[in-house]
Amino acid sequence: PLDPFSDGDSLTDGEEVHRWGTNPLLADTDGDGAFDDFELQIFTSPINPNSLPGTGGELTSIALSPSEVVLAGNSGDADNPAYNPDDGYDPSNFLIRERLSTDFQRRTEMFFRFDLSSVMGSLDNARLRIHQFNRLNTVNSEDIELAVVDQAWASTSGSFPILGGITPVTDETTIGNNSDFGTAITASGFFSGTPGTPGTDEGFDVTSAVTSWLSGNNNGFRLAFTEPFNGASAFSEFDDPETPDQNEAFQLLVDFRAVSFSDVDSDNDFLLDDFELANFGNLSESGDADADNDGLSNLVEQAIGTDINGVEENSPFGFSVTDSGGMFFYHRYLEAGLGVETLFSEDLETWLPQSAYFTISPNPSASDLGPDYEKVELLSISELPDKLFMVFVIHTLRPE
Repeated sequence: PLDPFSDGDSLTDGEEVHRWGTNPLLADTDGDGAFDDFELQIFTSPINPNSLPGTGGELTSIALSPSEVVLAGNSGDADNPAYNPDDGYDPSNFLIRERLSTDFQRRTEMFFRFDLSSVMGSLDNARLRIHQFNRLNTVNSEDIELAVVDQAWASTSGSFPILGGITPVTDETTIGNNSDFGTAITASGFFSGTPGTPGTDEGFDVTSAVTSWLSGNNNGFRLAFTEPFNGASAFSEFDDPETPDQNEAFQLLVDFRAVSFSDVDSDNDFLLDDFELANFGNLSESGDADADNDGLSNLVEQAIGTDINGVEENSPFGFSVTDSGGMFFYHRYLEAGLGVETLFSEDLETWLPQSAYFTISPNPSASDLGPDYEKVELLSISELPDKLFMVFVIHTLRPE
């Protein structure tokens, strides 16, 4: 794809498929509420919903400003949003407008989204703060609708969102009315999520939408009026220093419980505590040691499932010849944030990724190493050379 980060996390599509075993179209492959890249950093598995980040961490609160905003005008398309400000009067970069019978070119919908990469933990709640500071006129009122955008978009030519339902939305919710705070042109206040009821700078609940974004594609929100009419609403982009007792900034307020890799690897040695206790009865070993002196480090043996307590190994990998070529298999640990990459060479000098010779089977057989491992089967895409050498490369994103 043109964008190597299809699901919006920090892992490239190629890394997800060939190294981590994650889904490049889902930011949270196993659906446990934590992004794949975050799980790898805290040493839990992004492909096992039972390998959960700890939830007992301290509650962390952050305020996120929109990472992208597009005002889509009535004559806009994917190449040009065509936002058309009123002549000589453009009070805000954040606004929506409708027209009933004239000046349709001034119709405006607002598309926006937030970068959630700093939500490094288990989501507690999310609230959206929207403060109206101007109605842009003194007459005409209408309800304002917040909707979840159901299609990818970007603030670049060729990918702009389009007004009027062309860019599809779901979960439409009426969050207020542009006269909730009066009908004066400068009528201002916070939307509460309920028309007719002013809110506060604590915002209103959008936890459901943010939870879905953490589990999949984040296409953000759309703000628009529910019906055609002659009116508008402008929103505060920043906090007003003249009102120190409240914060008017247009922001997503997120509470989450931060966790760290110490929840699963308390001695920071790249071996899960549960793995060490099960195999050694203590936490005295380390990932770079070789407990059974077989030439494989404890970290490697954990990652691919060899016998860590003896030189007589299990069968962590193997090869079989078929009529169409061959099938190579190995095992991948499902409990820790470890990646297994295989490289192949015909001459021990030039090493190529597995995709040069194999495709990954979508229906591998079960691992004979037990439920803590999965079996990865690589099917040859053509006749294999007479000699083919292979190496394992074990990866981790957990900081030292």
